[in-house]
Amino acid sequence: MKATPDDKPGGHFDAYDPAQIRKEKGFRAWREINVKKGDVYLKSASNSRKTTASYYTPASLSQPLVKAGIDHAIASAGAQGQTFMDLKILDNACGSGHFLVEALGYLTDLALARLDTDADLRQLVALESDKIAEQLHFLNLDYIPEDAQILKRALLKRCIYGVDLNPFAVELARLSLWMDSFIFGTPLSFIEHHVQHGNALMGASVKEFIDYKAIEVRQNDFFVDNLSARFDDLRTVMQELDAMRDTTAFEVEQSKLLWKNTIAPKLQLLSRALSFICTRRALLAEGDRAACEALDKTPDLISQLFDETKTKTAALKQVEGYAQRFHFFHYEVAFPEAFAGDKKGFDIIVGNPPWDKTKFADTDFFPQYHSNYRSLKNAEKATVQKRLLESSHIASAYQSALQNKDVANEYYKDKTVFPLNKGSGDGNLFRLFVERNLGLLNKGGSLNYVLPSALMFEEGSMGLRKYIFTHCQMPFFYSFENNRGIFQDVHRSYKFALMQVVNSPPDATSITPIDTAFYVLDPVALQQPETHVAYPLATVKALSPEQWALMELRDGADLPILQKCYAAFSSLSPDWLDFRRELHMTDDKDLFIEKEAPGLLPLFEGKMIWQYSPVVSQRFSEERELICLETRF
Repeated sequence: MKATPDDKPGGHFDAYDPAQIRKEKGFRAWREINVKKGDVYLKSASNSRKTTASYYTPASLSQPLVKAGIDHAIASAGAQGQTFMDLKILDNACGSGHFLVEALGYLTDLALARLDTDADLRQLVALESDKIAEQLHFLNLDYIPEDAQILKRALLKRCIYGVDLNPFAVELARLSLWMDSFIFGTPLSFIEHHVQHGNALMGASVKEFIDYKAIEVRQNDFFVDNLSARFDDLRTVMQELDAMRDTTAFEVEQSKLLWKNTIAPKLQLLSRALSFICTRRALLAEGDRAACEALDKTPDLISQLFDETKTKTAALKQVEGYAQRFHFFHYEVAFPEAFAGDKKGFDIIVGNPPWDKTKFADTDFFPQYHSNYRSLKNAEKATVQKRLLESSHIASAYQSALQNKDVANEYYKDKTVFPLNKGSGDGNLFRLFVERNLGLLNKGGSLNYVLPSALMFEEGSMGLRKYIFTHCQMPFFYSFENNRGIFQDVHRSYKFALMQVVNSPPDATSITPIDTAFYVLDPVALQQPETHVAYPLATVKALSPEQWALMELRDGADLPILQKCYAAFSSLSPDWLDFRRELHMTDDKDLFIEKEAPGLLPLFEGKMIWQYSPVVSQRFSEERELICLETRF
C-alpha cells in the first residue's frame, strides 16, 4: 500500500517502501492499493495481535486448564449442595475470548450430560424451547435448536465474565461468545455487562474506601449502612438482569433498558467513589503528593462522590479524568453478583495473563507505525524513531504512552496494593495478575493459568511462592520448554507452565504432593505417567528453605537423590554468600586466604580452564598453576 503523491503523512501509516523492498529483497508486489487523503482503510500491522491482546493459546493448553478448573468447582459445588449454574468464571485478560469460549463449551457439555437427571435444567430447556419455537414459527423457519445450544445461551448469561484493557479485544471477545452461542432465528444475548473494558490491575474495593474514611465512618454509621445498601441493591438488580434469558427481541430490549435506566446510574456513582481511591494512588505514583493532599481536603468529598445530580466539581472532574485515563476497574461494582451473599469472588479464574514487563518499551509502541520495527538493528530503530516522532500526533501519542506506563509502573510498586510483589528486579505483569486474582477467588475457588515458569524459580516471585505454599493448595505445576514452538511468537528457549492454585489453606493432615512435570516439550507428554513427578510440600521446604523454589527434575528418580544430598550437609546461609553470583573475586575477597597453607583448597577460575583441549603447553600450565597457588588460597 502506498500514499498518493499529494498526500502527506499525517495519519496512521506504515513506512514500507515498495520500491525499496523490490530492490533489496527481490519481492514482487501482488497488489498495490492507492489511498486518497480522507479515505478510510483497514490495515493489520505486525503487532496487531499484541496490541489487541489476541494471542491464541493452543487448545492443547487451554482445554486441560479449563477442564481442571471447572471439574474442581463442580466437585466443590456438589459437596456444598450448590448448582453449577451459579458458577462464576472469569478471565480478566481475556483478549479475543478464547478461554471463555472454551469454558462455556465445556460447561455446556457437562450440563447436557446432566440433563436427564437434573429437573431444573430440564425445566429451563423446555421453557426456552417453547419460546424459540414460537419465534421460529413466526419467522416461518423450519429449524429446531439442539438442547446444547439452549443450555449454552443460558450459561453465557449466568457464568461467563471477561475483562481486557484493549477495547477492540473486548469487542472480539463478545463477538466470539455471540458466534459460539448463537441460535438461528434468535437475537444476540445482551452480554455487555459480562465482558467489559478496563485495567484489571487498577481498581479498589469497598473495604478500601471505607478504611480510607475510617474515622469519619465510625462517627457516621449511616454512611456505612447506606453504602452497603447501595451495593446490595446493585447485586439484586444485576441478578435480575442475569435471569433474563434474552431469547426474544423483547427480552433483549428489556435487558438493555434495565441496564441503561437502573444499573448504569448506580454503577457510575459507586465506581466514582472507588475511583477516588485509585486517583489518590495515581497522584502519588506521579510524585504529586501536594495534589493528593489537596484532593483529600476537599470539603464534603463523600457527598460530592455520591451526588446524583449532573454537577461536576473540580474534585469530581479530577477523579473522572484519571478514571478515563487509566481505565480503573472495580470488580465489586462491575460484577456485583459474584460478591453477593456468602460468596466473595469467582469460583474459577482461567487464562493466559500478559508476560510483559511493567516498564515502558519502545518495541510495544513503534511497531504499530513501522511493521518490522522489532527486527531492525538498533541504529535502524533510532532512525525510524526520529522520523516517526517528527509527526506531531505520533510524538503526542508516544509521550502519553510513556507517561502513563511510567505512572502505572510506580502504581504497581505500591506495597499496600501488591504486597506480594515486592522484591528486586523489574515488575512483571504476570506476577501482578497472579496476586490480584488470588484475592478475587471465592473460598475454594481455583486459579488456572498459562504463565512463565519463572513464578516457581525466580527471586522476584519469592513472595508469591511463599504465600501460595502457606495459604493455598497447588494441585499441579507443569513446566514446558518452547523448543518445538508451542507458542509460535515466543522465543524457542522460553519456559512457561500450566498451573492450578486453589484458594484453600494447606491441609496439615494431608500428604498429597504437588503433581509436577519439567522440561515438557509437547502437551501430549503429560498423558504419560513417567512424565509426572510427585513433589511433596515438605520436600519444597527441605530443598529450598529460603526461596521456596521448585527444583527442575527430569524424572521422579532425581528427587530421592536430591533429598539425600541435602540431608547430608547443613544449608549455607545466604547472609554469608550471595549464591546468585557464586564466588566473586572482588566482592568476596574477604573469604579468600592468599597464602598457601596445609588444609586449604585452591580456587580455580573459569578462565584458568582450557575449554578446547585437555592438552596444553607445559609453559602455559606452569604459569596458570603459579598464579593459582600464589594468589588464590
